[in-house]
Amino acid sequence: MTSIRRQQVPQTGYAPVDDSTWRPATGKEFTETPNGPRSDITIEEVREIARTAADAVSEKKGGDIELLDLTELTPIADVFVIATGTSQTHVRTLADSVRERMKEDVGRLPLRVEGSQDAEWLLMDYGDVVVHLFQAEQRDFYGLERLWGDANTVEYQAAVAED
Repeated sequence: MTSIRRQQVPQTGYAPVDDSTWRPATGKEFTETPNGPRSDITIEEVREIARTAADAVSEKKGGDIELLDLTELTPIADVFVIATGTSQTHVRTLADSVRERMKEDVGRLPLRVEGSQDAEWLLMDYGDVVVHLFQAEQRDFYGLERLWGDANTVEYQAAVAED
């Protein structure tokens, strides 16, 4: 077995307990997989976490929000949250909203974030949930919904803002 340093991992918020178990700030234990710490929570709990990210996007007027259930297709994630922003600034604002909401409501920080510089396709990896924030042209070009066409959709209804 490989030895893991017993220290807090700042960018993820996870701390190793032993060679294969991790504990986030919330105290719930995670088991290490090839893709990093993954929780042993139910798929329904993962879907609720994904809905939390989707709500954060919706609150900042992100468009065309879709949630794809990948549990039967790949080990890289259980749910993709896919949404569209109108500009670089808007995509970054959506990402900030997701980061804040996931930290406050779920106690999670992203394991990694890619694409912040250009903000044409910004990816936020939360382990079992991956958030993809696109500008419209890049979303059409990369077509994640087409690529993962065999995935089931997760039911999601954006919260309606009260006036």
